[in-house]
Amino acid sequence: LLSWEDAAKRIDELLDLGRFAPKDTLLQMDKYERKKAADAVWEMRRNLNTEDYPELKEYFTSLIALINSLFPIA
Repeated sequence: LLSWEDAAKRIDELLDLGRFAPKDTLLQMDKYERKKAADAVWEMRRNLNTEDYPELKEYFTSLIALINSLFPIA
């Protein structure tokens, strides 16, 4: 068994050597991570109780606008 720290260290070593995953896969990870984060934010927004907490709707609208300005879809 490996600890999480040992596993992370070994993955870092493999990444440094270029042997963890094919380069095309690693280049796609940024897009994948952004999509997962965007999906999580959207799911939170969809599940908000805006009837009891109307200020949350404005907060998430602002948050989504900020995210869009930082990470444009393209």
